[in-house]
Amino acid sequence: MWVFLFLCTVLLELVALLWCFACAVANLAFVGGVFGYDPHTATAQTNAQFDQAAANIGLGRLELVLMIYAVVLLIRLVWPLLDLLRLGARRPTVHEMSQMHLACSMLEMAAYQRGIVFRRPRWWKVLDSPHMNIRYIGLTLVVDRGLIESPFFPPMLAHELAYQHTFDLLGKYIVNLFAPKGCAIGLLLGFGLGLGPLLLWVPWRSYWRNREYAADEFAARIGQRFQLIGALETLFLPFDAATRYGILVRDKPYVALRIDRLRRLII
Repeated sequence: MWVFLFLCTVLLELVALLWCFACAVANLAFVGGVFGYDPHTATAQTNAQFDQAAANIGLGRLELVLMIYAVVLLIRLVWPLLDLLRLGARRPTVHEMSQMHLACSMLEMAAYQRGIVFRRPRWWKVLDSPHMNIRYIGLTLVVDRGLIESPFFPPMLAHELAYQHTFDLLGKYIVNLFAPKGCAIGLLLGFGLGLGPLLLWVPWRSYWRNREYAADEFAARIGQRFQLIGALETLFLPFDAATRYGILVRDKPYVALRIDRLRRLII
């Protein structure tokens, strides 16, 4: 499914580039018409010159748009690093590293007993916060200090590590490199950026909701089902508010639905 959505997104971005070329040619034709150019009455040499000028202008527009896209791509590449700096995420202390080692060792042993491959986090940092949250920023796992000392740390860690056991972590990083969907407003001016993310926004959201369920299942299969249910009920369920058109726009399912699936899961 990820490959299909990714290819559709790329295709729509290519369509947007063709739109840029067509708009540039149309603008030239409009200006030419204002000044009396008519391809039906013009000489063959004039038409050839006009076609050449239209091609040059269209290619120039494409070159400009591609340069803008390159800048956007560069910003999106380094944005996770800037976000880590903005948040003030730091290297873990010796004590925090030992807590991570203990949690990973427990999960690793449980996964080994069930014949499941388990990989420890490649890069991780700590956010000095009393909250109990854990998430990926780019390819780096960021853990709130409050969670490390909590009994909910192993199940929450198991859920997040599920993303690096599949293509989800790298896949989301790649998808986030596309121009933001808000850039598609430039299509009105003949600059096509973000058409794919805009038109496929809802399908992508649906896909990532399903991957959230898959991460819950991974945690459950390495022995953290009831611990994860307890973490969700304690940390997230009381604060999970309704979202208007939530079935379409949320990239994570409602916590109550996640808990329900975990309870009904047959392992």
